[in-house]
Amino acid sequence: MKAIKQASEYSQERLGLLRAAIKDLVPADEMVVINGSFARREASAGSDIDFYIVTRGEETSSPAWAAAVKEAVAKIVPISPAEDGAFAQVEQLDTLISNIGGEHDDNHNITRRMLLLLEGEWLFNEDGLKDIRRKILERYIAEGITDHQLALFLLNDGELGISN
Repeated sequence: MKAIKQASEYSQERLGLLRAAIKDLVPADEMVVINGSFARREASAGSDIDFYIVTRGEETSSPAWAAAVKEAVAKIVPISPAEDGAFAQVEQLDTLISNIGGEHDDNHNITRRMLLLLEGEWLFNEDGLKDIRRKILERYIAEGITDHQLALFLLNDGELGISN
């Protein structure tokens, strides 16, 4: 029980530092999301940080401010995610929401989308994160979806942070 409390307190303290460090770096309509041990409040000094940037921009490369965010995050949590993995990357909002099951919907996109729904936490733009969740769910649970097409695993998680 003591280890769980320590991990929760450590995670919460680091999240506060991270949010403060990047709040003036990220444009108001953009988002920075975390997953993994920090999002679940299970982190320790040996944990990496699984974060990514969600941009509303249409550019195919990282926005200019992304490097400053990555640098600020690394100062607070020095263990970065894997270089070639799904995290510490920039994801276009449209790709995250609209390209579900399409030919360009790769493993990294699916990983980010599912973890955003199931355990995602905001580092910047809490309302934006809630909006993304709602839009993703609306795509999975559209009016035209039949019972055999419905992603039933999404119906069993009350922790999605979605409110009416």
